[in-house]
Amino acid sequence: MKIFALIGLVLAALTVSLAAPANVAGQDNPNVIFNRCTQRLQQISERTTNAQREIVRECVPVIEELLMNGEFLRARAVAERCINRINEVTEDGLRALHATCEECIQALRRLEAYALANRLEQICQEHAARIRNSRERAVNRIRSLFGD
Repeated sequence: MKIFALIGLVLAALTVSLAAPANVAGQDNPNVIFNRCTQRLQQISERTTNAQREIVRECVPVIEELLMNGEFLRARAVAERCINRINEVTEDGLRALHATCEECIQALRRLEAYALANRLEQICQEHAARIRNSRERAVNRIRSLFGD
């Protein structure tokens, strides 16, 4: 189906955009590291949640049309594939977030900037929660089409 080709493009673009490092190697200013890292975490979080929403935007009309045409089993199958895609995007985003957090926190700790490292740890947890909450909303939106 056309929808899955589009979703595939969203996933490919997301994967490429999440692969970039925080670019803190060789940096010896903790504030610069902290700022670069928080910007990178924001980018990962935004790209992940945007991709989740895009999948929903593409899937919902297809599922609704199938349901209106009485094709319940096909609608369920499409919904399941869409939810799987949302989960893939979520996991990719969380992996990128975790890798960036680890890189940045280690860099700050090497420079003995413990307060910034601790703050960054909190920010990482907030972004992870944001991504997970967005995933839950996206999946619930699709499931709501079936009264689930």
